[in-house]
Amino acid sequence: MTGPISDDFSLKIKSSGYQWAATGAAPVNPTYVSGAVNEVFTTGDFKYGPQTAKPVPGTLGVWSLPFYSGQNINDPETAQNLMFIDLYLGNTSDRSSIDSGSAKVEFELDGIFDSTSSFNVYSWATVASIGNGTINWTNRLSTNPLEAGQSGYSINTTAIAAVPEPGQAALLGAGVSAFALTRRKRSA
Repeated sequence: MTGPISDDFSLKIKSSGYQWAATGAAPVNPTYVSGAVNEVFTTGDFKYGPQTAKPVPGTLGVWSLPFYSGQNINDPETAQNLMFIDLYLGNTSDRSSIDSGSAKVEFELDGIFDSTSSFNVYSWATVASIGNGTINWTNRLSTNPLEAGQSGYSINTTAIAAVPEPGQAALLGAGVSAFALTRRKRSA
């Protein structure tokens, strides 16, 4: 997420999908779990950043991919604060399964003002060419917004700040005033 993070920021995540014992082979006896994660994250959950590029698996610490399509990773104004959320799920290749075997993520995001929030995916692999038992994949993004084959999700907002809700006394006063005006018009 770019910019300062507001104190009223919240991100509710609910993940649903398949779990199984990691063995290095194809999933055996995967079990569907609704709400593997069902949690609200707040400002304090941003543990990393600000960074202008996301970490790339297998590049020995070189951060070189944008957080969102078309981001200029050389511009410090595009720096993001990061939180990593383990969904406690995996994807299966059984397309006849619930949600075609993919992890499902439902979210509610509040308290973002004049910023960009980006959602990216990382995947752990038991066996992979880069290294066994490591994070080996992330979604493909480019600094060129016209490049084909990109994936990811971003929310951009230009809202300056939340509009405060009136207190109960202000609402009661407005209601009484409206009632008094209505009575006055009827009397006339």
